[in-house]
Amino acid sequence: MVSIERQIHLFKAAPGTASIFSPADATTKYRRAARMFAKPALWSIVGLVVSLALLFGVIQPWLKALQNTTLGMIVEITTVIIVGVITTMSIFTTLPWIAYRMRLTGLRVPMSRLVFGVVFAICGGLLGYLLAMMLAS
Repeated sequence: MVSIERQIHLFKAAPGTASIFSPADATTKYRRAARMFAKPALWSIVGLVVSLALLFGVIQPWLKALQNTTLGMIVEITTVIIVGVITTMSIFTTLPWIAYRMRLTGLRVPMSRLVFGVVFAICGGLLGYLLAMMLAS
């Protein structure tokens, strides 16, 4: 056995030796991780929905009435920053929660850098579209 900084432990055994980890251990690990991400994912999604509803239901009409004043620009930029932060929090809590839930159900989806790149490109494109739409109005 070799231990590295008391965090990584490497074991070597003869062929045919029973594994020290079982599928039940993995299920327990995934269940614990899914539970850990459940509340932050829920609250970040609720925050995202509420912030987008406020943005399109209250802030956008109010900004159109201001007729591009300095106050309007400050509110637009602040709103985009807040929605961007909430969206980022939603991505980094909801996607892991979904991945752990999928592993618990037995679904295996190979994640690669390409998949993450596509997800972040879509989210970045949506935020860019939102910013451009706000600045154009």
